[in-house]
Amino acid sequence: MSDVHVTPNSAQLAPIDISAATVTALVIMCDLDEATHAPDERLLLMQITQFLRLSDGSLIRLDMDRGLSRYRHGPTEPISWKRPAREVVTEVVTLVQSEALEPNAFPWDLYAEAAQRRGIRTNAADLSDIPWSVFLSTQLAEAYEM
Repeated sequence: MSDVHVTPNSAQLAPIDISAATVTALVIMCDLDEATHAPDERLLLMQITQFLRLSDGSLIRLDMDRGLSRYRHGPTEPISWKRPAREVVTEVVTLVQSEALEPNAFPWDLYAEAAQRRGIRTNAADLSDIPWSVFLSTQLAEAYEM
């Protein structure tokens, strides 16, 4: 067996051409924010990251991150964040949709602008037909005791 050595000059990076790819879904990923690991257990911070899934399976991150914070007031011992997953997802969707011009709709025009800045050919009308999903990380699900 021979050793393989890679030097900085031996690897070639090719540009990725996503101009022909189509957007197939909106993916919203929710996770605990790193600041949550602070000593104050009464504070829970969630980060919300939005992606567009392309026809080649790749995810393109949008510059539209959001966050959510919760704080438990008063002497609640032990502290419980127990909530049904459906409630958490509804709250995330409501927060994300708050940027839309129409009630209960996603801000498809903003998503289209962000996609176009990345070289993806799409528009708000095309995006409004794609499915969307909300994913909660294992850490977040554990924090909410789901």
